[in-house]
Amino acid sequence: MSFDPQPLLSGLKPFQRATVDYVMRRFDAGAPRFLVADEVGLGKTRVAQGVVAHILSRLPEGERADIIYVCSNSAIARQNLRLLNVLGEAEVRATRLTLLCDATTRLREKAANFIALTPATSFDKSGGLGLARERALIRKLLQHRIDGELLDDLLRYPVRSDGGWAYQLERVQPSGAVDSAAIADLLLANGIEERIRNTNLDDPDARRPIVQDLLQRLARQALSSLRPKLVIFDEFQRFRSLFTEGDSEAQALMRTFLQAESAGARVLFLSATPYRMLTLNGDDPTAGDHHADFLETISVLYGEEGPAAAEALRQEMRCFRDHLRDFAQGHTPQAAEARSAVETRLRKVMSRNERVAGDSGDAGIRRRILPVPVEAEDLRQAKAVHQVAKAIRGHGAVEYWKSAPYLFSFMGDYDLAKKIREYPKRAALASTGKPAMVSEHKRQRFERIPPGNGRMRALIEETLDQTDLHRRLWLPPSLPYLQGARRLTKTLIFSDWQMVPEAVAALVSYEAERKLRHERGLKGPPKKREAPLLRLRTNPEQLGASMHVMTLLYPSAFLARIVDPLRIWREHGEISPAAMQAEAEKLVAGALADTPLPEAKGQAAWEALARLDVSEPGWVSAIRDGLREGSAREETGAAAVCLDAFIASDPELSEAAASTTTIRFLARVALGSPATCLLRALDRHADLPAPQRAFMAAQVAMGFLTLFNHREVRPLLLSEGSDGAWSRVLDYCAEHDLQAVLDEYVFQITGGKLVEAREEGEPAHHGVARRMREAIGLRTAPITLHDPFRDEGRSRRSMPSHLAARFAANATRDQDGGGVRIDTLRDAFNSPFRPFVLASTSVGQEGLDFHLYCHRLWHWNLPGNPVDMEQREGRVQRFLNHAVRLNIATNHAMAARDAEGPAWPAMIAAAEAEMNTRGEARLGLRPHWLYAGDAPDPVEIETVLPLPPLSREAQRATWLLRTTALYRLAFGQPRQSDLLAMLETAEFDEVAREQLLIRLAPPVAA
Repeated sequence: MSFDPQPLLSGLKPFQRATVDYVMRRFDAGAPRFLVADEVGLGKTRVAQGVVAHILSRLPEGERADIIYVCSNSAIARQNLRLLNVLGEAEVRATRLTLLCDATTRLREKAANFIALTPATSFDKSGGLGLARERALIRKLLQHRIDGELLDDLLRYPVRSDGGWAYQLERVQPSGAVDSAAIADLLLANGIEERIRNTNLDDPDARRPIVQDLLQRLARQALSSLRPKLVIFDEFQRFRSLFTEGDSEAQALMRTFLQAESAGARVLFLSATPYRMLTLNGDDPTAGDHHADFLETISVLYGEEGPAAAEALRQEMRCFRDHLRDFAQGHTPQAAEARSAVETRLRKVMSRNERVAGDSGDAGIRRRILPVPVEAEDLRQAKAVHQVAKAIRGHGAVEYWKSAPYLFSFMGDYDLAKKIREYPKRAALASTGKPAMVSEHKRQRFERIPPGNGRMRALIEETLDQTDLHRRLWLPPSLPYLQGARRLTKTLIFSDWQMVPEAVAALVSYEAERKLRHERGLKGPPKKREAPLLRLRTNPEQLGASMHVMTLLYPSAFLARIVDPLRIWREHGEISPAAMQAEAEKLVAGALADTPLPEAKGQAAWEALARLDVSEPGWVSAIRDGLREGSAREETGAAAVCLDAFIASDPELSEAAASTTTIRFLARVALGSPATCLLRALDRHADLPAPQRAFMAAQVAMGFLTLFNHREVRPLLLSEGSDGAWSRVLDYCAEHDLQAVLDEYVFQITGGKLVEAREEGEPAHHGVARRMREAIGLRTAPITLHDPFRDEGRSRRSMPSHLAARFAANATRDQDGGGVRIDTLRDAFNSPFRPFVLASTSVGQEGLDFHLYCHRLWHWNLPGNPVDMEQREGRVQRFLNHAVRLNIATNHAMAARDAEGPAWPAMIAAAEAEMNTRGEARLGLRPHWLYAGDAPDPVEIETVLPLPPLSREAQRATWLLRTTALYRLAFGQPRQSDLLAMLETAEFDEVAREQLLIRLAPPVAA
């Protein structure tokens, strides 16, 4: 294959490139398997990308190569498969082996195929009936061998309607690349055809084993059709059991899968925690043991030599432990030699880079214990919870109460709530439990609801009371063009309990909305249904009002070119919004000095706007397509009609030199129209034809329209003037530095340069525009309030969720009211727009990033050990994270002012040059992961542990922070608690500690 990997490899950081080269050396030396165990957030997927590039560059012309990516869930698959597809061609998106036999997967015989699979759906078919699409494919494969009605009776359930089953059958077609007759023979072998004919197919228990057997057989057939060159297992620890000996069908499939190693295929494992990293006294014994997990992992990595290699390593680890104990007691014998022997064996099959271990400085993290006193209102809730739990003989109530206020409103299906519902006299308990429920009286009147919990009280104070986030729709930019910007951040929260994200999303959002309404003098609750302030109407009476709204949605090439806040900032520095408006007016006036325009009707000269872009070829049609793509289903036609009216010439309007009113209005649009600001940002960072940039700007602008129409935003747009909400939007965007915000945001999501390519079967710029629009216009679902003391049908109430959200699959809605993917919520949190607080359980810790606009993390409940704490912190301490960008902008704004092109590449280049001058850039971690600069008061990643004073948790937190510096010395060892206790009493200086740490990072060339 004619593929040059060097352009891609040159974009890797030195430590990543060193890892890629090392992996390839091990593969070339005959090692069939290798584990990249880099610390979370250091770009293991980029390393895998480099390995893929190397392997494809060696592929003979015309030879097929399947690159197979196996991960734990489809969200991670979508996120990472785009990166791994180094050829930029449409990847195979199937996440189930069975569907590889479907023609829509388009496996190619003389090229590279990129295939994503998930173990739970591909290797384990014992738990369910598969997807309807899988069963429909089997129906198609067997339709010439068995009566169709019989197959429908077997395979259709649980699809109930004829139309639904017909739709599934239309979706699939056996691939022409497979022998359908041979597959049918395999599916019906060993008497299964007779079983189908002799089984009562009306009995679900009788049908199920036959369907599962067919799914397993189809999976085996699909597996045998693959031609893997490289198999990548991401988050390998999640399915390590599949690699061990066993009799399960899933393990048998995996053994078949790995037989490709004998044909030259290579297996690359990725995981920051490939085994349990730390086991302490008191941990759940069923959760696994670090030492045993560690040796089992090494055995898997060594393949056939695994048992012998694991036993040899166990002996070497014991020797190292003995020397480590001697060292701690003041002796200095052969500890370094013992450590080196361990490193040599491990480096044959694995590598690991760490921020701190690989860098001479600190990790850029500030951890603080935040005292959260218990107040009288909290104790009233505790008493209510205790009394109810005592009456129904429930358990665990104290731990629940410490974690979340208004327990009974947010418990949902917890066992305690279930016991209350089953309690015969539950109605009599309602008054007892009332203090631990959200007050319906206050909720209906939109009155203040006390936080009811020390952690919640502290969160609201830090998030709302100490900032003005309730008045903001986006965070200030890291590089502001206007005066007065604050360094604000989003907050990511991790908790052990599912009810905590519910309570955080509801109570923080409610208080933010209540606080804003109070400040704006609005009494009482918002109306349940209010007409949006910004609407595109097509009836003649209201079409004029729609034209004003179009000024927000129409990307003006003329204004984007003539007025640029970045250029104004380069000339004048940070200035006030009024001064920025004055400069914009000068630029507009100068550009229009000899251009006659339609005379304005009133204060809004929208008639002139479209006239300025008439010479742009393909401009209007691209905008029309973008507006349609970004509209809700019922409004796609309205957007096109309004655009046609917007650009139409009015023969009754006379033309004249631009008036002061027209100039002022055009300057406001230039600075405050989301569409025009977007176009300007895309002009900097999207190497695309002008119509494609116009398409993106128009589509994403529709996301702003959705945002400004949200109920909770309405108070911001209420104005005493007569111009209406559209005018207030222009002012709000200009006053809140939208151009600087979008310049940074577009730089982040495009990686600095968006080019023409295809992703997942569509042009890349379509996908980027859609994700931006969905993130900006995100509508989070309200939080249901429960009442276990009443019948469920009568107790359904809810609270809004917008400024804060919970990270859950059912937490969002699209503009049509339907559900959207959890990816969209992650995209929204990774944008400058709301939500500003995201609360999650452990689902947010694995494989996903939340770092682009968040540098504050709350451990609502203490992590179990230092490893868990660092895993959580790794969600926000990633490449060009928010803290790093704030520090780069503070230290290198002058580089952006002196540059001619986009600001961010210039500032990052200046930070890189600074690190090179200081000799701190060799590994590539600085400045991209770690950077403080020389300016005073640098921003750090904040880790907050909110704890009641003098509590057991506070004592454990102190131990946790102290142990973080030592636990790596217990790497791979049995009885880690005992070893850590011994090491805590020893007086290790930094030099001694460095001598004893096991290091597995590949060497980086000087």
